[in-house]
Amino acid sequence: MWLARVLLAAAALAPSTSGTGNMTNKYEQQRYDGWYNNLAHPAWGATEAHLTRKTPPSYSDGVYMMSGDSRPSPRKLSQAFMKGDDGLASLHNRTAMQTFFGQVVSAEILMASEAGCPIEMHKIPIEKCDDMYDAECTGNKFMPFHRANYDKKTGQSPNTPREQQNSMTSWIDASFVYSTKESWVNAMRSFENGSLKMEGHPVFGMPPHNLMRVPMVNAPAPHLLTKLNPERMYLLGDPRTNQNPAFLVMGIVFYRWHNYQAERVREVNPDWSDEACSRPPGGGSSRRCSPSSCTSTCPPSWGSRRSPTPGTSRIYKIGRAHV
Repeated sequence: MWLARVLLAAAALAPSTSGTGNMTNKYEQQRYDGWYNNLAHPAWGATEAHLTRKTPPSYSDGVYMMSGDSRPSPRKLSQAFMKGDDGLASLHNRTAMQTFFGQVVSAEILMASEAGCPIEMHKIPIEKCDDMYDAECTGNKFMPFHRANYDKKTGQSPNTPREQQNSMTSWIDASFVYSTKESWVNAMRSFENGSLKMEGHPVFGMPPHNLMRVPMVNAPAPHLLTKLNPERMYLLGDPRTNQNPAFLVMGIVFYRWHNYQAERVREVNPDWSDEACSRPPGGGSSRRCSPSSCTSTCPPSWGSRRSPTPGTSRIYKIGRAHV
């Protein structure tokens, strides 16, 4: 669980032995949007960066049109690879918690499936007599989907094919906990003793509900065909945290971990300001690992496919679908 330790370290607020009441001015503040981790290439790994290509683009027109009409549909592949009986035990004695922690890791470095603007609607064909979507065997069913958001300066000629963007940082920097925006973090902060807002116990309570209407992902409920009140959601760092109960639990655990660490920092350095207790010293372990730019502390399987840039690749974007 080395990656769990990296995430916890990134969220932690490690105390310094040289701190004073003016600690805020003694170290460089780490940005939430991933910029300036490499002074020669300040945009590497930052939000809204292009997904990294490992192979040339394969649009049907070489620019932006979808390809793959001659290949099996995603639904057919899903049925072939994943269909089976429910409730089977893991051969390796693993629980579903591993799957949802994988979703946390994915959310930490990638957010690239959200619809673009304007919305581009397409269809995934459903085979006749599909047991879930075409029980009546009409043969005319399909699954609608939206194409992902992309850089509007691309997709206009073969010289600049469409490039999708990553709305998260490519660094394991606890953006799942704190988000990628200063204003979002400020909505969560209590501005007291470096802690985040909490209802009930200051460490083991619950995050506040989204009364400030931070733009959490609030997809329309399929059976209602309308969006529900965003204030019913918990205010956490990742906009997708309220998607399912297990993912929400992960978000709450890391949220509480921040307050636990802030409390420890305050005990050791009672003269530190709220800002000094709230933000970890810049850099640290959170900036030393990314999916494609690794140091000796990263697993060999990552280092063997090292890339000069720390961007998240489309290969990872596709591969994470099993999560």
